[in-house]
Parts: sequence; C-alpha cells; structure tokens
Amino acid sequence: MKETPLKNERQRHTNLTGLINMQTGQSTRIHAVGDFADEKDVDLTTGSGDYLTLNTLDLSPLGKVGAIAINVDDARDLVSAKAAGAGLIELSRTATDAQQQTYTLRTVAAINIAQAGQLDPQTGEPIDTGTTLTISPDVYPGTLTLIPGSTRQLKVHATDPNTGANADVHEASQTAFAGSPEKTEDYVDPDTGEITTYLYAAIPAVFSGTRYIVSDDSIASISADGLITALRTGQVTVGVVHLGSVVDAYGTVSEQIIGQSDIQLSVQTAQTTDNDPATITPQTILVNAKEGAAISAETGETVLIGAGALKQDTPVAISRIDLTAIDPGTTPFAAQPGGLEAVGAFTLNIGSSTSAYPLQLAIPVQPGIAAQAGDEVWFLRKGQVIAEGSTAANLIYQDTWWVVDNGYISLDASGNAIAKTASPPYGGLDESGEYRVYRKLPGVIGRPFDLAVGIGDSMTFAGSVGMSMSFGSTALPIAITSNMIGIIAGMATGGTASSYHFGVPQFADIVIPKVNEPPVINTSAKLPPVMTPYGTVVVPNIANAAVSDAGVVTITVDNNPDQQAGKIILRALFANGTHIDVQELGGTASGIIRVETSNLKTQGGKAFAVGSVSWQLVRIVDGHVPGDAPIEFAGNTARITPKTD
Repeated sequence: MKETPLKNERQRHTNLTGLINMQTGQSTRIHAVGDFADEKDVDLTTGSGDYLTLNTLDLSPLGKVGAIAINVDDARDLVSAKAAGAGLIELSRTATDAQQQTYTLRTVAAINIAQAGQLDPQTGEPIDTGTTLTISPDVYPGTLTLIPGSTRQLKVHATDPNTGANADVHEASQTAFAGSPEKTEDYVDPDTGEITTYLYAAIPAVFSGTRYIVSDDSIASISADGLITALRTGQVTVGVVHLGSVVDAYGTVSEQIIGQSDIQLSVQTAQTTDNDPATITPQTILVNAKEGAAISAETGETVLIGAGALKQDTPVAISRIDLTAIDPGTTPFAAQPGGLEAVGAFTLNIGSSTSAYPLQLAIPVQPGIAAQAGDEVWFLRKGQVIAEGSTAANLIYQDTWWVVDNGYISLDASGNAIAKTASPPYGGLDESGEYRVYRKLPGVIGRPFDLAVGIGDSMTFAGSVGMSMSFGSTALPIAITSNMIGIIAGMATGGTASSYHFGVPQFADIVIPKVNEPPVINTSAKLPPVMTPYGTVVVPNIANAAVSDAGVVTITVDNNPDQQAGKIILRALFANGTHIDVQELGGTASGIIRVETSNLKTQGGKAFAVGSVSWQLVRIVDGHVPGDAPIEFAGNTARITPKTD
C-alpha cells in the first residue's frame, strides 16, 4: 500500500471502498481512506512507499475448504479472484503515536468469488454473483457506547443456507454437517452364505463460522464468541464476518459464502449526574447526538447512548429510585409471591422526544437482593394504556407498566450484579420516564408462551391487585416467546387487546390460555375490524404457512373483507426492521395460496430463504380522497419452518 504523508494526529480508522463481489479472472485495485483525530476521509492511496499492508486472512478456522479464492499484490494494492468461493482481505498498519504507544489499525472486507460465465441451466440467465448471508447484530443501528472495563455480548444471526432458518451464529463455529466415523458393513449372500465386508470411509464434519475483528485492539478487544471488552477511550469498528457452508445429506460441500456486518463502538468515560442542585455535579449532561455518551448516576445507573441514537443534541440525566421507598400501590400485579421481584428502579430523562434507536442500560441490582449472573430481567416503563369503555369522543386511560426490553444479570469486575438490556425481540428503551427492573423469583417456573402483537396494537395483562402490565407495538409487529410471559399469564385474572386507528379505540377480551391449552395469544386475530372514516377494514391473517416435501411454499389466508377490500400484499419482514413485498393478492383472496419463490429477493436482488424472515399479510386501501397515499392494515405474523432432509 502506498504511503501517505503521516499526520501529527493519531489515525483512528481505515476504510476500504470500491470492493464488490467478483468473478474468477477479475482483478480490482482497492482504495483506502483514513480518519484522523483532526481530519476525516483522508486519501491513503497517494504518495509513495509502504504505509498500509494488504493481505488475505485464513478462513480455515471458520470452516473454509477447497482452493484459496483470492490473492493480493500489496505493492500494487491489487486483489485478484483466482477460484470460486469466499475470501477475506485485511488492510492494516502498526505504528507509534505521539505518546510512544504502539498500536495496530486494521479493517477487513469479505468477498464472494463466482465462477466466471456461469448461467442458470433453466433460464439461461447469468447467475447472481452477489448473494451473501444476512448477518444481523443486535446492536442497533450498528452503534454502541461502552465505558472502559465494561463488556457487551453481541448477538449475531444469519440465514442457514441449508435450512433457511434464522440461526444464532455468535459462536466461533457452527456444525453444518456432523460427519460420520469409518464403519464396516457385512453382506451375506443368501445363496452361498458368503460374507462380503464393505468398508465405508469416514466423512469429515463440515463447519460454518464467525470471526470478529476490532479496528484498534488497544481500545477494545473481542472474544472468539463475540464478547466485547472496552479497554480505553476511543472509537473503533468491530467487523463481524460469517462464513456459511452449503452441504448435502452426504457431507459434500457445494458452496461456501461469506457475509459481513460492521458495528461502530465508542468507548467513553461515564459522565456523572445527580439530583442535588447544591452539589457541583451537574443535574444533566448535554449529549452530542453525533458522538453519543455514557451518563451515570452517582449510584451507578448508566445509560449508554450510541452515536446517532439521539435525534438532536439533548440534555440527559439518570437517577436511582430506592426500591424501599416505592409505593406498594404502584407495583405490577405480578410482583407478588410466586411471580416477579424488583431488582432496580430509575428515572431516565432524554427530553421530550424519543430516541432514534434503542438505548443500552446497565442498572446495578440494589442492596439486599441476591440476584445471580444469567438471571433474565424485564425493563418496565410506567405509562398509560387506553382502557375499555373509551370512545372516539372520550378516551379513558389507565396506568400500566409497559414491558419495553429484556436483559440479563452479569457481574462487573468487582463482583457486583448489573442488569443489562438485550433488546431484540423487544423494542428497547427509547424515551424518558420512570423505569423498574424485574426478574422472576428463584424457583418460579413458567412455560414458554407465544405473544404476537400487531402494529398499533397492545396486549394488557391484569391481576386482582396491583397495576397491569402491557406489551405494545408501533412501527413493527412483535412476536416473543418467553417463560416470563408464561409466569404473568398464569398470574393474570384477565387480558385485553386494544388498538387505536383513525381516532377509533377498539378492544377484545382475551381469555388467558389454561394449562392444557396452547400458550398463544395473537392480538391481530382477536381484535375487531378497523373502523375508518370511509368504511370498515378487516385485517387479513395467516392461518397456516408450510413447505411441502416437494419444496412448494404455501400460506393459508384467513380473509373476510368488509366494505374496503383493496388489495392484499404478502410481505417478508427482516430481522433488521426492513421488509420486502413479495406477492400481490386480490382483496378477496382466501384459502391456500402458493408463494412464488422466484420473488424471494431483496431490493438489491439478493435471494433470501423462506425460513429467514417473518411473513405477514397487509391489506392496502386507497386514501380518503384522490391523491392521498394508500393506507396499510397489517395482519398477524407467521414463520415458515423448512423441511429437513
């Protein structure tokens, strides 16, 4: 890599640009830019001499087999595609800063190489060479703030190329084919009695794998399984690379493909606030929205704000609420013997606007509570939900605790128990308010319970005493399977589904499933049709979704259109919050519908598997007057489980 004039300030990042998936025989020259403390997007390809080093990384620890797909010419900044398959290149520089500290900066790029000239034998069209696995880290929007000494476990999911399932791949290695040992088998001739022994060679196991690369390992490190440890202040990029192996029932690898996702990490010293105007400690800290921050109460409660999470520069504060001072009348109904136990409480102030992305929280378990590492917790926000008896002209509200996130207890370096948020599949914390953290009491066992809440709907569980607990959905439907939901459902005396569309509140009484009944609640299937100013709209639902032995994908449409039939769209919902409209159905479509699998492509033309997404039917009707945008009414969500070999 050619040299660029060395700046006085320490370099922070290096980024590769212009790399795309390639075909065998192609070569491309890379272009690199770097960020420094005093200047960004500095061209690193000018000048002469060696400044950055270009090389390939060994993918065999991730399960790579076969020929090496790429090679590089560092002197000419050249990447060449030699064989079909997956490759990973690294650009790095080891240097010494003004404080005589040695550091290494690196960045990586995953590349898929396709065989040149490959055509689809059925259509004669060129085969798409850009198909990659989807990797969806749970840090949204790919940004995270930590304080030095703290840790964060990444969640990484990718589409399994063999089953189509959305698989957890955060560990360094996953088994795609278990392999088999050498074995013998005797055959006895029925006529002569002669015995012939057949020897079957051992078949090696086949693996997929995930690798993590930190752009500056003096600022943060990451384990083989995705546990980030913040070391000192600074900004880094964490590259998440996943290699997926396509294998048949006999262990033959037909293809290996690679995908990459980058996470922005800022390591900052926590800034402290308190509620006492008489002290020198500020009551709020003004957070730069572009940079993020870590804000702590003097008692340890900490909100971690990633870069870009706030919509604008905002004064932020967080403070503890002493559990011993809580009014018993404000506790959730499930916080009683046999249910949930409060482990923490706090007030968060991020202004009147919601954050653009969920915030991360680290809340110390308060004294006298023997929480254990690994305990699951819920983060609840005190709020209000529309109550039955409401009309369009007279809305009635009741207090409730909204379940906004889950998380787990971990221990800090001093052995103190800390409750940390985890987010997906929960929406996360994104607004000011009073919060409490609850775990299930030791020894309490709840059965797994499936809860699905449609867009704009909510589900409220109520008990004989105490405040209700609610789950809500705004931009996207939620689908959660949780033992803790099973606990509160078992303790609830009743449930109510509610929605509020076009100024009209609607309700449905929910009968809590008994022990011998399927533990499932789906609000979209229970709520009445949506009332609009121009007619009644009934949401279409998926009654069943399946894949036949022949690979035919079907959905069963439950649809009884009322005054507004419009049209129905079959929509695929991705884990990262985006969606693709796959197929258009008539507004009166009903019964079993075959899914056109040729349409299963992202906006970029990349194929995706039926089991990697959630499916939803959406009714689309015209706006109130000509020129108005169409209005959507979404039904329930469902997942398709592909057939196994």
